[in-house]
Amino acid sequence: MVFALIIIFSIVPLRRIGWAISKNILYVMPLLFSIVLTIGWAFLISYLLHILIRWQNPNIIVKILLGYGFGVYLAIPNFALFDLNTLPPEEIKRTAFIYGASLGMFILGSIFLAFF
Repeated sequence: MVFALIIIFSIVPLRRIGWAISKNILYVMPLLFSIVLTIGWAFLISYLLHILIRWQNPNIIVKILLGYGFGVYLAIPNFALFDLNTLPPEEIKRTAFIYGASLGMFILGSIFLAFF
């Protein structure tokens, strides 16, 4: 129960932080800095979720559906931030990279943290 409440009440503030990082940093800074920050954000989300799972020890259904669903949603900082039809062509590549790198790092980070 506490696990679900923490997840539900932390979605909005963490989503807004991810959007702020995207708008103010990821699309403005050089690509290398964006790569490092994108990977760092996704790993941070996987680490915070790992800590929450270890602390609350929810059942498997809640952990997978609510926990990892929440993690994937938050790990992608630019998720639902822009309408892809409104972006210039050069920004579509960066958007796709941020999306893919974040998702991949969250999955790898979650697998790594599950075993260590």
